[in-house]
Amino acid sequence: MGQSFCGVDKSIGTLGYQTQAGFNALATQLAQCCCDMRYDMASQACDTRNLIQSTTRDIIDSQNANSRAILDFLTQDKIEALRSENQALKFRASQSEQNAFITANQQAQTAELIRRLGADCPSPAYIVQPPTPVNFPLNGCGQVQFSSGCGCGCF
Repeated sequence: MGQSFCGVDKSIGTLGYQTQAGFNALATQLAQCCCDMRYDMASQACDTRNLIQSTTRDIIDSQNANSRAILDFLTQDKIEALRSENQALKFRASQSEQNAFITANQQAQTAELIRRLGADCPSPAYIVQPPTPVNFPLNGCGQVQFSSGCGCGCF
């Protein structure tokens, strides 16, 4: 019987050792699994943060590009409006200068004609009687009135 107890005792010891080794292996495997899971979770969290940052940067860049496009359009529109207004003002100034030149030229020509012709209508130095006697009608001032309409110097 001594041997059977020794064998059972040895079997129990071996079984205990194997059980303990199994528990140790299971604990190591569980610890490794937790470490792997923590690593995977940390990697996923890092990837998620990077994706969020990248997406946010893309959204901001897109908004900046859209704002820039709108501002460029408005700037070009304003520049074109100012160019048109500038051109219209230049045209108006040129037209005004041209009108002033034409008016001054016409006034100078009118003044020259008046100077050449005299300021008043010509009046005869004396009345010449035609070969046949004619009675000239006189107005109230003692001047000869040739027609019923007013001529030069008519009051």
